[in-house]
Amino acid sequence: MGTTLTPGQEAVVVSLRTTLLLPTDDLLAITREFINPAVSRAGLGRCLRRHGVSHLTDLVTQESGGPATKKTFKDYEPGFIHIDIKYLPQMPGETARRYLFVAIDRATRWVFMEIYADQSDASSVDFLSKVKSACPVNIVKLLTDNGSQFTDSEIVGQTRFASAVELESTLRSYLQIYNNSIPQRALNHMTPIQALKDWQAKKPELFVKSDYNQANLERKPMTAFGRPRGFDRDAALNDAMLVFWRKGFLATSMIDLCEAMDIRSPSLYAAFGSKESLYIEAIERYVSNVRPLVWGQLEVALSARAGIEALLQASSGMLPGVADFPSGCMVTLASEECPGNIVEAVRRARLDGLALIRGRLERAVASGELPKTTDLGRLSRFYLGVFQGMAIQARDGASPEELAGLVDVAMAAWPVAME
Repeated sequence: MGTTLTPGQEAVVVSLRTTLLLPTDDLLAITREFINPAVSRAGLGRCLRRHGVSHLTDLVTQESGGPATKKTFKDYEPGFIHIDIKYLPQMPGETARRYLFVAIDRATRWVFMEIYADQSDASSVDFLSKVKSACPVNIVKLLTDNGSQFTDSEIVGQTRFASAVELESTLRSYLQIYNNSIPQRALNHMTPIQALKDWQAKKPELFVKSDYNQANLERKPMTAFGRPRGFDRDAALNDAMLVFWRKGFLATSMIDLCEAMDIRSPSLYAAFGSKESLYIEAIERYVSNVRPLVWGQLEVALSARAGIEALLQASSGMLPGVADFPSGCMVTLASEECPGNIVEAVRRARLDGLALIRGRLERAVASGELPKTTDLGRLSRFYLGVFQGMAIQARDGASPEELAGLVDVAMAAWPVAME
């Protein structure tokens, strides 16, 4: 069976492979985006083998004249900073869209962000000044070609926000989680902050300071969950969500809720109707605002395998508990002994997670990344089961490093595409 690439397209693909030394998954994404959207992963593999460029390590050796490895993020020293700008969705009450400015260090993947009303020279100068102030390393070079592992996140695209304040708060919360608590395979399962500290221990001359407890780095309480003056239903719901998440529905008393929400029981009943209806709203808030901080990783990656791995790696950092968030997953840990309407709401939320995984796997089969014979039902439930097991173990005290070890074992079960 031949590929869908024409001889001319094959020549372009081979040139990209040999010039940029792109991994197969990255090359497949670029080929589909700019050369031929119908090419399958298996077809691309046959093309590379036919032209003798299927083994990337061999190409690197040929280019360097001896054994070498392709240059990745971790092969750079800290100080190469990428700058990217992304439109934010226009929120209710806003007259125009705002801009997310992002800086990311190439070696450690440390991220800094600010939000501006425009992308004028004044905003750019202000942002660069703040980057210089916040970045603990000496900036060697500024680049502007990407920063996609942060700005392409589905957190902005998939999460529903009630206001501009909530959007900004969620982004800043994710920034703290990303920098402090999401280990990355490219960083040898370290978080960006851990990578910074590791580099500083090895090469202190690259750093201008060692204070990591600064704006956009410290684990301070998140604005979205702060106590407002007077009664704020939205903030009260966030407070209730955290209590339910930490203790569960049955173990949470009305006294616990009233103390956390800083209201009396009559006000609670007037605002939410009952403890059961409050819990259901809290589950919905968790699914819409918290779960995308981890599950958004599933859609960001170039391949389904990378997406599943990113989801589980992010979970290994967040599930043990981070910032104001309790350990575990509120949906996974919800008791089946709750009233029927709560059980139904929780099961829907769990099935939503299963559907997200299956949808990503279905696209992998359609693209040729996975064999057509793949049992999508079993594979989807397997990886959802891994996530749920990690959530339970995190509640029982498993560390991020221990959970990251489970991810490696789980990804070894990934099916191999057959020709």
